[in-house]
Amino acid sequence: MDRHDHDAPQADGIVHAPDGPRAGGRPAVSRLQRRQAVLNALAAAAQTRQRDSPCLRGVQEIVWELDDGKCAEAFPAFQCLKGARDLISLKISLHDNGITADQVAAFGDHLGHLHQLQRLALSFRKNQIAGEKLDHLCNGIGACTQLSHLELDFGDNRITSGFLETLGRAIRPCPHLMSLLVQLDSNQITGKYLTPFAEEVGHCAQLTSCNLDLSDNEITAKHIGTFGEKLGCCERLSTLSLNFRSNSITGINLEAFGAGIGQCPALTSLTLVFAETETTGGSFGAMIKGIGQCAQLEYLDLNFSYNQIAEDSLEAFGEGIGSCRNLTSLMLKLQRNQITGKALARFGAGIGRCAKLESLHLDLSNNMIPGRYAKQFAEAIGVFDQLTKLALQLSGNSDLKDRGALSVARLLRRHRLRECTVELTGTGITARAAAAIRDANPAVNLQADAFMPAIREDDEESVEDFSL
Repeated sequence: MDRHDHDAPQADGIVHAPDGPRAGGRPAVSRLQRRQAVLNALAAAAQTRQRDSPCLRGVQEIVWELDDGKCAEAFPAFQCLKGARDLISLKISLHDNGITADQVAAFGDHLGHLHQLQRLALSFRKNQIAGEKLDHLCNGIGACTQLSHLELDFGDNRITSGFLETLGRAIRPCPHLMSLLVQLDSNQITGKYLTPFAEEVGHCAQLTSCNLDLSDNEITAKHIGTFGEKLGCCERLSTLSLNFRSNSITGINLEAFGAGIGQCPALTSLTLVFAETETTGGSFGAMIKGIGQCAQLEYLDLNFSYNQIAEDSLEAFGEGIGSCRNLTSLMLKLQRNQITGKALARFGAGIGRCAKLESLHLDLSNNMIPGRYAKQFAEAIGVFDQLTKLALQLSGNSDLKDRGALSVARLLRRHRLRECTVELTGTGITARAAAAIRDANPAVNLQADAFMPAIREDDEESVEDFSL
């Protein structure tokens, strides 16, 4: 049966349809109708009270979505999964249903029968799951030894640290696991078991992609260093994304963390979010020196916004990033820090050594950068032969003025950019400087103040800069 045939009955009992009228003028199935269809299918399966539920025999793919409703009563009916012996892909979403840890445990018992399962996606976001002992669920996952892709979303609950250790032990026996995504944002995790979790993950020899969201928890700096060191043992890991937004990490042990990540020999894509973590000065730059050892790195996305990063970090960043000679895409977000611009020249020179860059996105908005240092940065960064996409966010640097804006214009003129965005609101630039930027690249998406003076007589030092 073609899985895209909307007229054919699906494995989950739902007629899938896009929003709006269906082909032939028939109305689309409403969300409420889809939910009720799922409940009916579960009830029909459960009524058989057989280990091999006939309605799921031979089914290879199931998608059940029961979000935003009081559907916790459906849990007893999940026993029908025991009969889905041929199931290869299972996706169940139960957002905001008042589900407890005990109910999740009972569900986990049913997973242990799905020995052919290769893809599993479970979402229990925004429920009432508390504590750390979700052993039954983790054991059920661990029994699915053919798993290659695992996605778990337990965000916005009250889960504590021990769950990470239990989950790590569970997935260790999954020799085929290639992709792991775990969302545990907005819980009560302290980081105590981060290192044991990473150590267990390191035994998944086929793992190539790992995405872990631990934002808005209670993680401190104590375990960050050893966590990075253990992740560095993942020999085939090529894509890594870690989100620690809104924790109290302060930057301590970031050097050891970066050095550990730098040992991942196959890493090509790295995304790190440390925004609002109270990160200070040199720790940021020291971390980049370690990451710079990833010789194969092509994509780097770092978000350290809303911290206390200053000049010494930028200088160290320049030294470290220059080692990433294969980098083709760099995104760096440093908005609302304590950057005055004194090290921007060395920072720019370091980025300039990434000669293969095709895409560059820098967010330095709402710092304290004056125009003369922006000019030094634009001169130091040089020319990228392959750069086609550029985004510069400099809004809120009130002393940037025309000298900084005209330096941006020069930078645009030196490159053949297909996509270009420049943000300069609240920087005190004149209409004349804005016109120079638009003239440098007519396709530029320039965001500036709605009302700008034609010239600014109190900014005499920038007069000579209009000779572009």
